[in-house]
Amino acid sequence: METYPGEPIRIRLLDGAHEEQHVLNITGMPWRKEIADIKSPLVQSQTIGISEAFNIQISEPYAAGDWIEVTLHNLFDPKKPIKYHDYPSVPLAFPHEPSNRVSLSPQFLKYDPVCSSGINVGYNTSEQTAAPGECIKYLWHADREYGTILLNSFGDLRNHRYHGLFEAIIIEPTGALYYNGIRQTDENYNENAVITAPGTETFREFVLFAHNGIRLLDKNNRLIKTTEQDLTGEEASHEAPDHEDTDEKGYNYRSERFLNRLKQIPAISKIFDSKVHGDPATPLLKATPHNDCVQIAPSDFSSACINPTQKYWRISRRICAR
Repeated sequence: METYPGEPIRIRLLDGAHEEQHVLNITGMPWRKEIADIKSPLVQSQTIGISEAFNIQISEPYAAGDWIEVTLHNLFDPKKPIKYHDYPSVPLAFPHEPSNRVSLSPQFLKYDPVCSSGINVGYNTSEQTAAPGECIKYLWHADREYGTILLNSFGDLRNHRYHGLFEAIIIEPTGALYYNGIRQTDENYNENAVITAPGTETFREFVLFAHNGIRLLDKNNRLIKTTEQDLTGEEASHEAPDHEDTDEKGYNYRSERFLNRLKQIPAISKIFDSKVHGDPATPLLKATPHNDCVQIAPSDFSSACINPTQKYWRISRRICAR
């Protein structure tokens, strides 16, 4: 789609009779989720299903902000092949070998698409990925408080994200400071932090990835296949699940299955009881009663394209712990 710099763009997005949902993503060009509401959240992709239609208006201007320089190091061992994402299995007409080249591509942020997009596309001459042992620098511009920004690798879409190669950047209010407990810190890359900023109520912020389609291993480094467990009785008579339903789910790439707890103590009423089972491997969001206002920056991620983009923006409502 050819356009001129700075001109508004309107896209009429239509879906005919596709059975599954799909996602349109336009790299580096955000728009308001509701075309007539200037206060609606900014998004960069739109989920669409059977017989749906959406209007997309792209007219977001540049503004002052901060520059972000990211250096990505590829630590893959060139002598050790990357495992193909073999679970769930997907029939392919043209199987391909997994790539050991990596990249990062951000949502929302502004950048030079030739040098810092993280995507090798078209006739662009700059290499956007890094080979094993190499590193590559990207320069991105944050011109507003976007909240959650997802980073993807386009070095190998089929395999890298299922092995956990995805991240998020949180763009905080102007002048924000980070605190670990009561101490100010420069370590602004944790799963949670206390944030203070001029004109903003202090809040504790959590970053939570909700994702599926991942190649999840247990503590013994064995591949988890939840839907391929040995079933008996009535459960054994059920049909085999679809390929879409045979992958693993997790939060921040961690998950604790009910099945393991039921094997130890077959009492479903105790399934969430930490006094019985201990705290789960799934992340726990901890806040201080009466003091913390909690803000969650959720980043939904779905391999099956089932509504993966509805929560890429920050939740604006804060919950005070009681």
